[in-house]
Amino acid sequence: MALYEVKKINLNGIRTVDNYDNAIKTAEVRTFESLDDVFAFCGGRLRRMTSGYCGIYGDIEYTAVRIK
Repeated sequence: MALYEVKKINLNGIRTVDNYDNAIKTAEVRTFESLDDVFAFCGGRLRRMTSGYCGIYGDIEYTAVRIK
């Protein structure tokens, strides 16, 4: 079974690239066993990208990467 690592990045109040980098470093990280669990956590489907999945819902950006 695949494992996915999901970062929940709060975009509220971000005005510069430095703020965005700091938000990525302090983002909440969770691990899920299936894409269905990832989509349930995010509140919708994420778009497929080259290295994983990503999407923005409201002021929250979600990035999911397969780790196993």
